Amino acid sequence: MSRLGMVLDLEDGSRLTDVVLYPEDQALPTAPGEESLQVGAIYFHVLTPQSTTDPHSLAGAISSFLPTRLASIAGYRPDGATWLATAQRARHDITQVNSGPAADALLRRALDLTGTRAGRFRGIAFPPNLLAEAYAGSGDVAEWTLEELFLGLVVELATDDLPEVVTTGNFATRRETSRREVFDELLGDWSAGIVRGP
Repeated sequence: MSRLGMVLDLEDGSRLTDVVLYPEDQALPTAPGEESLQVGAIYFHVLTPQSTTDPHSLAGAISSFLPTRLASIAGYRPDGATWLATAQRARHDITQVNSGPAADALLRRALDLTGTRAGRFRGIAFPPNLLAEAYAGSGDVAEWTLEELFLGLVVELATDDLPEVVTTGNFATRRETSRREVFDELLGDWSAGIVRGP
């Protein structure tokens, strides 16, 4: 099972139907001389909304109210209920999203603004060291940023092949393209049914 699949902890038979990586221009600025990998965390929330709205629309609506959104993923549980997860960028010197409780508060606000009843949700912080550990045995990710480490796991969730994600991501520099563009291509192949996924 993929690393994020274990975190999602969904019932057998659940389906992944939607993955959205939000534009890079929403990334938080990095201070001069500061490496992205050395700061902050990614805050990941998993929830089961009490809603009949399709997962894509609901995830997009909720994420639109998260100022540092990075990605959203969504799908259906075996009983037809919607599940979704959101990821927010955080940096310790950004007061708006600098802790788990702050990220939780922003998600609650987004749920209120969209009129979504979600009951309880789970929040998980992914600091750089935890993300890097997820790649053990899958290849060299020493030069990957915090965001790239997380997005690589999102791609693995869809494609179920982390070593291939790492190999393709590292090949991006030889193609004079960004890892983010490579991740978009891999997800495009998944959504078109070209690669196997859940």
